[in-house]
Amino acid sequence: QIRLAPGDRSAWYRVDETYGSTRVAPYAAEDTTCHASPARPPPPPGARGRRSPAASAHPDRTAEDLLRAAMATDPEDPVEQTFVFPEAVDERHLDPAADLGATGRHVAYDWRAGTARVVDGRFDLAPFPSLYDWAYVVLAPVLSNGLTPIGETGKYVTVADRRFQAVEPRPGGILVVLAGVPGEVVTIAAYDADAGAMLSAVAATIGAGGTAEALAAR
Repeated sequence: QIRLAPGDRSAWYRVDETYGSTRVAPYAAEDTTCHASPARPPPPPGARGRRSPAASAHPDRTAEDLLRAAMATDPEDPVEQTFVFPEAVDERHLDPAADLGATGRHVAYDWRAGTARVVDGRFDLAPFPSLYDWAYVVLAPVLSNGLTPIGETGKYVTVADRRFQAVEPRPGGILVVLAGVPGEVVTIAAYDADAGAMLSAVAATIGAGGTAEALAAR
């Protein structure tokens, strides 16, 4: 559930979802709740959420922000093309099984901080102190040997399909087959979930055939 600020023109629509069906209705100033979860019914009238520091009431939000939101929003746009700026955010967590269909141990790699941790089931995401702050977390499975490939930490997509042709667990390590331009140097990272530490980064040079192998080991 996210709660909208009364009179906030950055939110033109409300979405009412009941048992999987969606109805889109024009946003009204007196209707300040947006129900955006098809898995649960709307809360009772008057229910209020906890105020989030990164919501519409944030002190960093200026008159210019409000003007830009009003100018960029068309009430005729469908809701999926409309940016909804919440007044309150009630939940900051990820449930890999429910949200992604991913079960078992995973490593959550904080792309911005360069840190990683082992998660098993639902885990919390840290709140953002500033209005337009953001987080990027890479979720990777723990392999049978307790290691996890993180990939190229300098890229948004750390384990791209076209780059990583194969990823295989080996005793004490992870063997990866890489593709790229001959002569290109590719640096990969991996995490030891059992030890709770990053492995030493491994660099591989793409050969004349456009591929290379690299072994990240304990």
